[in-house]
Amino acid sequence: MEIDKEIKDEIDSLSNIIVNELCIKKTVFANIQIEEEYSQYDVLFSYDFGNIGIHQRGLKSNDLLIGIIGIGCYGFSIIIPDTDPRYYAEKLGIHSNYLSFLFNSIRKKLREKSQENN
Repeated sequence: MEIDKEIKDEIDSLSNIIVNELCIKKTVFANIQIEEEYSQYDVLFSYDFGNIGIHQRGLKSNDLLIGIIGIGCYGFSIIIPDTDPRYYAEKLGIHSNYLSFLFNSIRKKLREKSQENN
């Protein structure tokens, strides 16, 4: 699925901010307003978090947890960054191509940073 350059640049910029914050603080709470979709979401991201026990669905502390406040939460591996928007819709209960592209961008950048550190 293609997106126009202006939106792609906006997503790239926002994902850079979120990834940089995640690498420092491990958790980011962002209000994401999507004018094109006439929507607004409060999204909680957590990465490289404190971990106690073995979790259902195989979640690990180096997965990216994404929570859409009031809608849904799920953990995603950063190893597979190109997830179809329908999967996000199924797991998070959102139908937003913008958020899907943003989440994929964040996961890709976290994977790249992780590989740089190894």
